[in-house]
Amino acid sequence: MTNNNITNKMFLSLMIPFILSTITQPLLGAADMAVIGKLNNTNFISGVSIGTLIFNTIYWIFGFLRVSTTAYSAQSSHYTNKKDISDVFFRPLLIAFIISFIMIISQNLIFESSMKFIKPELEIEKAAITYFKILIWGAPFVLTNYVLLGWLMGLGNVKSSMTMQISGNLLNILLDILFVIFLDYKVEGVAYATLISQIFS
Repeated sequence: MTNNNITNKMFLSLMIPFILSTITQPLLGAADMAVIGKLNNTNFISGVSIGTLIFNTIYWIFGFLRVSTTAYSAQSSHYTNKKDISDVFFRPLLIAFIISFIMIISQNLIFESSMKFIKPELEIEKAAITYFKILIWGAPFVLTNYVLLGWLMGLGNVKSSMTMQISGNLLNILLDILFVIFLDYKVEGVAYATLISQIFS
């Protein structure tokens, strides 16, 4: 008789990458803040902070893509119909693409609505919009990443899911240092570093 009980070790092996996937996006923003802080320009720091806040909020809202995909992916191991199995992956992926498309075409509305609540000074807003306009193009990759992570974690593929997250964060830190400290790209540097890391992940 097969023992289907979940041990503490099994539970932790699945929960640790799940927790890491939840903090991945805020970590990218934190790395950007740490590096841009080296420039000692309060407008840059505030602008990147505002941009990070906007994206962290948006991606937190759509975190259900990762959570729901994990649940359905875990159940798919019992499916025998190939179409049912593929639907578990491709349906949330389609939703991710649709949401990303809406975010990109509505980027001005999203940013302007955010500014009505935050009301920063003009120079800070300029830095924030520079960061925002670059990183909005990462939306399809971030939300696709959510689906992929959910799918891998549902299948119990812990190694691959952790590799995706850790490698993306390490690349972001290295590119932040390269673009900002060595190439002096300022706000654009941290934004492009994060965007490239999102695509890479």
